[in-house]
Formats: sequence, C-alpha cells, structure tokens
Amino acid sequence: AWSWGAGEMMVFAATLIWSVEFIIAKKVLKTIHPNIVAWARLTIGVFFLLLFLLATGRADTLLSVSLAGWMWSLLTGFILLFFVLTWYHALKRAPATLITSVLVFASPITTFLDELLRKNQLSFNNAIGSLIIIIGIALFTFALIFNQRRQNLTPNSLKPNP
Repeated sequence: AWSWGAGEMMVFAATLIWSVEFIIAKKVLKTIHPNIVAWARLTIGVFFLLLFLLATGRADTLLSVSLAGWMWSLLTGFILLFFVLTWYHALKRAPATLITSVLVFASPITTFLDELLRKNQLSFNNAIGSLIIIIGIALFTFALIFNQRRQNLTPNSLKPNP
C-alpha cells in the first residue's frame, strides 16, 4: 500500500519551491534580462550548495574531488547553464503553464535513457506509463493545433498580453 514518506515530502516541497521560483521569475523577467536572472539563479544555487556543505561539515570533500570529477561537474554545469538560460528566455516570452508543459517529456525520456544506460529491459509498467504520457502529449498537441486552426490563431496569439 502507498504511504506518504520522506521522498514524497521532498517532491512536494520541491514542487512548491519551484512554483514560487516561477512566480518570482515571471515578475523579475518583466524588467531584467533573462541572462542576468539566470546568472543570479545559478549563483544563488551554488551559494546554497556550499552553505549545505559547510553546515553538514563536508566542505572538505570539495578538495578530494578528482580531475575527472571536476570535468563531469563542469559538463553537467554547462548543461544546466544552457537549460536555465533557455528556460528563462522562454519564460520571458510565454506563459509559465505553456513552458512547464514541455517538462512532461522528461519522464518517458528519463525512463528510456535509464533502461538503455543500465542495459535493462524496459519493464511493462514503465513502458505503459511512458506510453500513456506520450499519448497524452499527442492528444494535447493535436487538440491545440486543431483549436488554433479552428479559431484561425497564429503562434503569436499565444503570447501573454503585457
């Protein structure tokens, strides 16, 4: 039977924090360039990560990271930088609900990559779950396209009014 545990609480808390971040970002992006907002976001993130290491007495672990570890950190850091820059530029131009809907793709992609990289056979439950998500995305996309054509809307009409 399902029960509410620490993992569910962390997901719930992350979702709330992320929602607050989007509200703040949408307001800030009205007057500040997305590159500056992204830089601030990543700088604040690094600050809190370092603060966590200091608070838990593990700051010294940074000195024992190998060159390969730092290279992987740089690679994933650049991927995160690209994502955050793209994200804030998109948030400036479109509604947050539209932008966040793109993340629905993350679940099936992560599932398939996880199975591929671990060389596991895709489980029935994971396959069905991913298929349901993909069908939902397709239905939503077709409904949006159909609605746009029916109302003779252009992509620019999806932009929020200032």
